[in-house]
Amino acid sequence: MATVKWNDPRFPVLTEADVAAFEQENKVLLPADYREFLLKHNGGKPSPRWFDYSDGTELTGSAVQEFFAIYTKPEKETGLSVNLNLAGQFRTYKRMETPRMPKELIPIGDDGGGNKICLCVSGEHTGCIYYWDHELECTGGGTYEDGTPVTMWDNCHFVANSFTEFLDSLHEDED
Repeated sequence: MATVKWNDPRFPVLTEADVAAFEQENKVLLPADYREFLLKHNGGKPSPRWFDYSDGTELTGSAVQEFFAIYTKPEKETGLSVNLNLAGQFRTYKRMETPRMPKELIPIGDDGGGNKICLCVSGEHTGCIYYWDHELECTGGGTYEDGTPVTMWDNCHFVANSFTEFLDSLHEDED
């Protein structure tokens, strides 16, 4: 894993059984490097926190505000925010009647502005990290003026080939 400092030790320490229970409950198989991160850190605030991605027209960037954690007790018992619960984020973005992001992605972090850092957990891009831009959110269907079909991937921007590569790419703000 990258040399990233973790500035938020408030989340519970996880066991392999805790991670397996999350996977079973949500019907996902997490990549080994992300599982390792959960077992070692279980979420938190990284430093450095900035990353780059292409929005399709230019190279731009954002920052990780927080990685979500797996809670082992209800929020009411821990005093932790429901917004930082990995399972809660999964329910919000994946289990609604109309999911808000592609079925292959799960939200694992936030940039503080409503955009999500996502992990691909199925398909040909399993393990890859994407940036989900909520300002451009679409449910798919229909076509653009040029006839190109609208998909739920249109607001998802590739960031890294793996969670480890993503952590390795984090840097200080250059502005």
